[in-house]
Amino acid sequence: MGQQPCVLCAESASNDGRYVWEDRLWRLWTRTTGKVPGYSFLNSRRHIPYITDLDGDEAATLGPVLARITRAIRVATGASLIYLHVFGDGAAHLHMHLVPHQPGDALNTQVVRDDAGNDASLADLTRVAEQIERVLTSK
Repeated sequence: MGQQPCVLCAESASNDGRYVWEDRLWRLWTRTTGKVPGYSFLNSRRHIPYITDLDGDEAATLGPVLARITRAIRVATGASLIYLHVFGDGAAHLHMHLVPHQPGDALNTQVVRDDAGNDASLADLTRVAEQIERVLTSK
């Protein structure tokens, strides 16, 4: 059985959104349906599955691109802030959810479910923090 084509690689607009900006590395798709005006997705133009697969130019431009487009979304929506989510399991193509938020809107800002069970242990939390620190500071 063949693999389905990537919906993020499709060049045409859909009924629930459209591409509103692009450069040689990135494209911004904004929803035209739903409960949150300005809900957008920043997609890499190159088909890569994860943020860890960014190359030099993509990695170097990600911060400035995010700053530019989140400013534009804030201006367009009047949002007090923009949430950024990178899930990676809905489509095997790097895309970041950019979600404008204002008090009282339809957005549920709870990313970790309250009913998900007990908190991780202090030992596990500390161990992982120390591992991250080692990876980032090792030469």
